[in-house]
Formats: sequence, structure tokens, C-alpha cells
Amino acid sequence: MDADEIILSSSSNFCIAATHIDGTAVGGKAPGLLRKIQDALIEDYLRYTGE
Repeated sequence: MDADEIILSSSSNFCIAATHIDGTAVGGKAPGLLRKIQDALIEDYLRYTGE
């Protein structure tokens, strides 16, 4: 896999990183980018819900 990060999203987890797919290590190449995406999603959620 050539992806810098692989991100999973669901209603219970805004954005988490996949670390393995089919037993192969993936991601971890851009942790700063992942953090920015996580922060943006949380900010958007809080703005939308008013919390």
C-alpha cells in the first residue's frame, strides 16, 4: 500500500487510523496530517451540535 494514512470513520469514532490491513502494517507516515483531520472533524461536530 502506498497510502500515507488509512482512516476509518464511524458514528462512534470520528476518525481513527488503521495500523494493519490483512496483517500488513500500514499508515504512520503522516501522523500530523491525521491529527489535523481528527481536530477538524471534532471542531465541525462541536460547531454543528452546539456543544
